Amino acid sequence: STLSSPAGRSNAFGGAAMQPPPTPHGSARQLTWLVTPALVSVVGHVIFALLLTLKWKAFEERYAGGHPLAAHNLSHIDTGAPDVGPRWAVVFAPSWLSEAFAGAACALAIYIGVGGSHRNTRLGHWNALTQTVLSIIFKINLLLRLESGRGSWCR
Repeated sequence: STLSSPAGRSNAFGGAAMQPPPTPHGSARQLTWLVTPALVSVVGHVIFALLLTLKWKAFEERYAGGHPLAAHNLSHIDTGAPDVGPRWAVVFAPSWLSEAFAGAACALAIYIGVGGSHRNTRLGHWNALTQTVLSIIFKINLLLRLESGRGSWCR
């Protein structure tokens, strides 16, 4: 016969079975709520940066013959030109999608009460949601300005 461990479990050799260390209730779920939106946000913003680099290189090709643009004189660049690199909406789309995902995760976390009733956790979720919404609004306004070709940097 096998010897039983104090918890009533034993292994094939008669010793106590290995038990995983106890974890606080919900800690793995809370970590998922923290890590997943952050990873999606990083991936979206890396793709955004790559597309923005492609757009910038297209501006260099068109307005500076492939040489770097002079940062002190950007007034000759028509940012609304449709045939220069990827469209602005395509450039901003990965950033919007990642922020929308993060915002939805924050809203859902607020709704279902991830983190329990800890005041700092709730404030963190509300803060992240507010930042996400304001960032999306800013980027929409920037997109409209860039596509119109108007602004302080244009003639």
